[in-house]
Amino acid sequence: MDYFDLNMECIKKYRNTLYLKLMDESIFPILTNKPETIESVDARDGSKVLLLRHKQQEYRLNSIYRPLDEAKRWAEQFTFQSLDNVMAMYGLGNGVFARAIMEKLKEDDYLFIYEPSYAVFEHVLHHYDITDIIRNKHIILGIEGLNELEYRLNLKGAIVLSNLKSQYNCAYPNYEKIFPESYRSFYQELRDTYTSVQINVNTMIAFGERYIENTLKNTKFIKDCYSLSQIKQIIPKDVPAIVVAAGPSLQDEIENLKKIKGKAVIFSVDKTLGYLMKHGVKPDFVVTLDPKKSVRHVRLDEEVKIPLICFYESNYALLEEHKGRKILCTSGNFVEEFYIKTKQDVPELMLSGSVAIVAFTACVQLGFKRIALVGQDLAYRDGFSHVGQVVDTRSEKDRNYVEGLDGKPVKSRYDWKEFILRYQDLIALCKEKGIEVIDTKKQGAKIKGTVLMPMDEVIDKYCSKEIDIESSLAALESAFSKEDMQVVKQQLQSNLVILRKMKEKAISAEKLCDTIIKQLKSCGNCNTEDTEKLKKINHYIEEQKIYSLMDSYISGKTAKQLALIFQFTDND
Repeated sequence: MDYFDLNMECIKKYRNTLYLKLMDESIFPILTNKPETIESVDARDGSKVLLLRHKQQEYRLNSIYRPLDEAKRWAEQFTFQSLDNVMAMYGLGNGVFARAIMEKLKEDDYLFIYEPSYAVFEHVLHHYDITDIIRNKHIILGIEGLNELEYRLNLKGAIVLSNLKSQYNCAYPNYEKIFPESYRSFYQELRDTYTSVQINVNTMIAFGERYIENTLKNTKFIKDCYSLSQIKQIIPKDVPAIVVAAGPSLQDEIENLKKIKGKAVIFSVDKTLGYLMKHGVKPDFVVTLDPKKSVRHVRLDEEVKIPLICFYESNYALLEEHKGRKILCTSGNFVEEFYIKTKQDVPELMLSGSVAIVAFTACVQLGFKRIALVGQDLAYRDGFSHVGQVVDTRSEKDRNYVEGLDGKPVKSRYDWKEFILRYQDLIALCKEKGIEVIDTKKQGAKIKGTVLMPMDEVIDKYCSKEIDIESSLAALESAFSKEDMQVVKQQLQSNLVILRKMKEKAISAEKLCDTIIKQLKSCGNCNTEDTEKLKKINHYIEEQKIYSLMDSYISGKTAKQLALIFQFTDND
């Protein structure tokens, strides 16, 4: 085999998603960052040197004498003293600098390499053996124009509270000069990822304890709830789903929403419900998420009986105020057991800081092939943050600017920017599934990947069929039968026994910790039997399903300590 066949065979085996992208010829015309010339020449030590000519400038990407020694000296600046380090590197080049970092990685470290030029990558596949990089499970490889989304999602998944301060980033020497615009985008992606993790940490701190209370109090709604799988069976898929949020542009669409009722399925976020009902629009579903969301959103002039898509973690007081049927969803292991034991599909729905995004993901899960966004400005309009000329001053200090529909900057907020980025990732995944996402607003933040289409055009094109969601829902029985409820009760009772055992073990673990700390202080060592006992206790506690209820609470309470727990210092 030549280098290309060898590398491609390795990619097919170890990175099949990337392989399929490489084999898709339809992608190649849109690839960017193509240098005028790319060549490899021999260095003095017999290895190869990569040479590029781009925008009338010539760049030598390796030492002409000893490329390997140069790369090792360059990599010495990175010490990786902490645990679970994540390094994001801009540029693969011919792999020599990546390989120098790769040699320094420890067991739980990861190297994320982003190559901005497919043309360079293709050249390297033909002229270098990079199979050691391709098959290394600690390396995540992203190629611009091919698999940026996969790369970005993996990066977000790798960065958590405990290693947030163990992040490194670098660029293959000269790459930031050759492809400066792509480098700025790469660096901005990193910043946005770190911001996203910090927002998640802040959410844990704010709501950790409330998750436990809500989950336990909301179990009483199980006996009368629907499940997502039940709803999916009765929902017509050949009409659009309309996700209505509380942006200022909602006021422009009230009349169109009246026209579309009964010809599309309308999902309202909790904050929007009062405004819609006041103006004569009754949505088919309401969606709520926030563990502390105000009950006023369902405490209206008339009792709210519209089906409520909610989480076990949602505000229990709001669920009590709501008088209709609930479609309960979960994101935690504890509640999953109720469904597994009764042989039902687990109603998993992705959590998000945005209830509109949760509503959107519900529409995807329910099988809609066309989803229209209404009132999702994600930007201020004439100084107003929400419909009804509302100005939310809570995030005044967090205002910034994002790209608008016309390409010009519009005033937004950091949390809204995070929602835009999350939408764009989800829409990219939807595109692969053949789902069309329409944005109906005429101004506001641009959400890349959406089709811009006025609401009246959506009605003309896609809303000719009459549907009756209310009658279909009325015919549904509860997801849990009487026999199922006995299983749920038994499951809850068994967790009481588990909790008592967890508490006993935790008390023993606390005593072990005290003993180990005393040993370390007195002689610098500790008894391995004690540490093994501690490991076993930790393992037992963590594997209990009910522990998932406590995990976010503990993380929130100890966020500052956890953020430093993998950091090593000179202090013993």
